[in-house]
Amino acid sequence: PKLKLRKLEEQKTMASHGKTMFKFGSLTIPSSQVFVARKHVYGMVNLKPVTGGHVLVCPTRIIRKYRDLTELEILELWTT
Repeated sequence: PKLKLRKLEEQKTMASHGKTMFKFGSLTIPSSQVFVARKHVYGMVNLKPVTGGHVLVCPTRIIRKYRDLTELEILELWTT
């Protein structure tokens, strides 16, 4: 039940942002490859994962270095 509720919450969050495409560097990631989207981060499945089940959680804002993240972005990155 908690997992289902969380999934519904994540879907609502994603829908509320209205994003259909996400940026990963110069690449455009379609929302069909994104399994969770929040205000500051999104999660996507690798097309060529390092190991089985490997995913990427990325900031929605394009940055050059980890230290360029805001406190809110870091918090959301590590709690998603």
